[in-house]
Amino acid sequence: MRERPVGSGSSTVQDPSVHGVTVMPSGVRLVFRTDVREVEFDVLTSTGQLDTDPRPCPTGMLELLVDGVPAGRRQAPVGNVVRMAGPGAVQRVIPGEPGTVRFAGLPVGMKTVVSASRWASTS
Repeated sequence: MRERPVGSGSSTVQDPSVHGVTVMPSGVRLVFRTDVREVEFDVLTSTGQLDTDPRPCPTGMLELLVDGVPAGRRQAPVGNVVRMAGPGAVQRVIPGEPGTVRFAGLPVGMKTVVSASRWASTS
């Protein structure tokens, strides 16, 4: 799903997996000025996994812009996993740990940094 459905739409859908998407946050955008050459973000993601799948679904990406220019894209580490046996099954959360996403080699000097997470898509 590339776009999150609006919360009011979740009341009309009976599928728990669709409802789960409507209540999950879609991402975060941070904007700040700095002169550092490396930034780190500690993130705790949540992703889904059917009991029949060997691995959790991929998490989203963190993208970095420096002074408006793309400076990197990193896969967010898997944190919490919401497990389901299938449609209509009870969901259970397997707690995970935060992970660190690092961007190094930033240009010297003051810069405007924008970090945007894209949880809805990993493409």
